[in-house]
Amino acid sequence: MQRGQVTLELIAVIPCLCLLLWGMWEMALSIGDAFLARYAAYAAARLAVVAEPDARVGKAENKARQILSLTVGRRANPLSLAVNCSQEGDDFEVAVSWRRKRIWQGLERISGSSKLPIEE
Repeated sequence: MQRGQVTLELIAVIPCLCLLLWGMWEMALSIGDAFLARYAAYAAARLAVVAEPDARVGKAENKARQILSLTVGRRANPLSLAVNCSQEGDDFEVAVSWRRKRIWQGLERISGSSKLPIEE
């Protein structure tokens, strides 16, 4: 065995391992953010369908913003947070979206929506 072979192999493997771990971290954050967007939209829609008709939109927007501001925190710009509520017939739909800065790809738009029937 030659002298320094282990050192050279270590120098070659450590950057690859760091890139692999960083990629796994970024993927986990993206999947978590997508799940969080769907959950915030669902929770807001669930609250809206049982609320009074004239207070549905306000309650849904407040609930979605509350969930996202507590969980997303500094990863998203609060000014880029958009909550859209709409009622079509007997259904109430909530869509949430925001932008998150990624290191290599710039801004990533994260969005989720939920549509539930209104309970009478």
